[in-house]
Amino acid sequence: MEFQENDNHFVVSQELLIVMQYLIEYYSDDLKDLIKKALSRKIHNNEPFDAQEAQETILDFLTLLELLAYENNQEFKVNQQLQKQLMPSIDHIDLRSFDSSIVDASIEQTTQEIEQHPQKNPQEILFKEILKQWKPHKKTNSH
Repeated sequence: MEFQENDNHFVVSQELLIVMQYLIEYYSDDLKDLIKKALSRKIHNNEPFDAQEAQETILDFLTLLELLAYENNQEFKVNQQLQKQLMPSIDHIDLRSFDSSIVDASIEQTTQEIEQHPQKNPQEILFKEILKQWKPHKKTNSH
């Protein structure tokens, strides 16, 4: 979102418009409930709104949505890049030896670890996570 001082207009990003459209299409009932709660709280507080406060509230709300959309987009890009880095390692895992839930959980843990420590080696972390979660079962064959 960009605010243009000279003409008192602001520009909303395409991402924010997509978020707003999605909220309208899929979460209108939830929005209705949130609005009901907000209005009942505001009515009980009986606080008047002036024009400046109204404008600031609108800008704060849209700025928050824009920031959340940006953060989500960045997180998605990081996860995509991480998946690209991990794909060769994942391809080398013999899935007959591991339950797919172990591999999925290990990938998730690796993603979180790399987000916090981007300098670490993703492949090394992935394999360590798989070993942490792997519970080998002894299969005994009786003759």
